[in-house]
Amino acid sequence: GGLLAPMAPSGARTLTAAVLGRHGTGRARLRGTRRPSGSRWHLPLRQCAARTATCEQAVGRNELGGGSRGSATPSPGSLSRRRHIVGYSSPLGRADEHSGSRRQIPFELLKTQCEVLAENDSTLAVYKPEGLSFHKEGDEPGLFQALRELQREGRMSYQGDLFSVHRLDKVTSGVVLVAKTLSSAKHLSLQFERHEVHKYYIALSYRRPKKRQGRIAGDMKKSRRSQWKLTRNTASPAITQFLSKRLQTGKATDEGMYFFTFKPLTGKTHQLRVASKALGAPIAGDLLYAAADDARREERTYLHAFAVRVQTVSGPLEVVCQPRGGSLWQLPAVHDYIDEICATEVAVPGSDGPSQQDGTRVWFPKHSLLRSSLPPGANV
Repeated sequence: GGLLAPMAPSGARTLTAAVLGRHGTGRARLRGTRRPSGSRWHLPLRQCAARTATCEQAVGRNELGGGSRGSATPSPGSLSRRRHIVGYSSPLGRADEHSGSRRQIPFELLKTQCEVLAENDSTLAVYKPEGLSFHKEGDEPGLFQALRELQREGRMSYQGDLFSVHRLDKVTSGVVLVAKTLSSAKHLSLQFERHEVHKYYIALSYRRPKKRQGRIAGDMKKSRRSQWKLTRNTASPAITQFLSKRLQTGKATDEGMYFFTFKPLTGKTHQLRVASKALGAPIAGDLLYAAADDARREERTYLHAFAVRVQTVSGPLEVVCQPRGGSLWQLPAVHDYIDEICATEVAVPGSDGPSQQDGTRVWFPKHSLLRSSLPPGANV
């Protein structure tokens, strides 16, 4: 990441960035100074380390001004114009403007946010918070480590085995299905392979998509910086169906925010994040696919696994989970629209939502791209 600090002594030129190179070489560029042809500015690693503390102190005093669009650190004024002070906002999730990555939320705090949303005799539906990896990454515990610790601590009524059948990205929050038995895991895995699991995700973007609704299909190919990209080939395509809606958040200079409802028919790595990028509307706060300056100003990536419907070994299971955490989710226009979806598009037993005469509940009945149905008797 960039190390920013005033140069000393007074009157000297300002050091705007000291960046560690790939091989550990510290390099500095001086504002207003042309680099001689064939030469480089070098900054010893000892000075880089010494200036880290100076940089942190300067940030605390808001002494690092400037902050043009191309600079490494936005000005405090530009940040205050874009940050949203509505609803919940955790400082733990704020992006570190110098490193380009968000501060790690402590595992113990993430673990307390995990919970069982619904279950039947064969399957659990659990909530995974944003910032918690699905699998263990090095010394960093994942979702299953969190669930097993909750079992040991007596904070989960179910004390049996846990089997994974699908996953969510670390930056994605929401519903995850967990099998209780090996036979249940095999059954659910087969459901996913046959695209018979109805999954719904919601997301927010500041950018207007190239089309308001439709279907995105294409092979996924690895790109740079751990990114994936969508190609025109369709040998093994990632398929996503979606609707978008423009919302007014009520700000005087507001250009609107776009709310996406995704129904992926496949489960490729970064599928929805890449689909959003392909639409020209990357997900707000996505440090990997959105514009870096914009993404760093948000406290999280605004992608949430909203609902799932599946035929388990023990019968149909439906789960709806509203997003938690993140100031954009709490904006009145966004919050009201999510409530509207729950009231009119997502039918659950005892609600006034849409259903057929035989008791089969139909979700999103007016939108063929998102429509789904399950037979009666689903656990919710």
